Amino acid sequence: MGQFDFLIEQSITDQLEEDTGPTSQLQVFASKMAASARKGACTDAAAFVQVVSKAIYLRGAYRLQIGMSPAKQVALHDLKRVLVGDGWTREGRNHGPFALPANSFLDTGLKPAFRDGGNQIQHAMAGIYLGFVFGFFAEKYVIWDEDSDVDKRLYRATFNIGNELKASQIINLPRMIMADLCA
Repeated sequence: MGQFDFLIEQSITDQLEEDTGPTSQLQVFASKMAASARKGACTDAAAFVQVVSKAIYLRGAYRLQIGMSPAKQVALHDLKRVLVGDGWTREGRNHGPFALPANSFLDTGLKPAFRDGGNQIQHAMAGIYLGFVFGFFAEKYVIWDEDSDVDKRLYRATFNIGNELKASQIINLPRMIMADLCA
């Protein structure tokens, strides 16, 4: 579990630990999508949208209404565990039983302002998750701590998506990513 996960309702954390089948399925799917992106069959951004859609489907979160529903939080946490890993620091990312290897995804298909040649999909997922769970203060800390101007722009955009998601149905997340991040 990540260092901020204690702030998520205990029942959700329990559900994550007990029912990891969807997380494992998401990991396999994300790995295949990353391989497709590396082969040029799709962009990293398009693969990211597909992975997000799959997470929503696997947790049945598309059936739920607006708000901080447990299924919405679990789907986002699954995405975080697969695309970011169980840790937040540079040393902690890409670690955990479901985490993809470093640089599985890169930045193809993102708007030029968000590209730096690195794993921007990982940064995007971290920003969405942190924006949804922790909001304003986490955004200020991440922007303060980040050295790269490209990453700062991406975090601002993704924290905004995470914040907007609080008042939206999770089924809208893929559309929000396409509108705000994709070229």
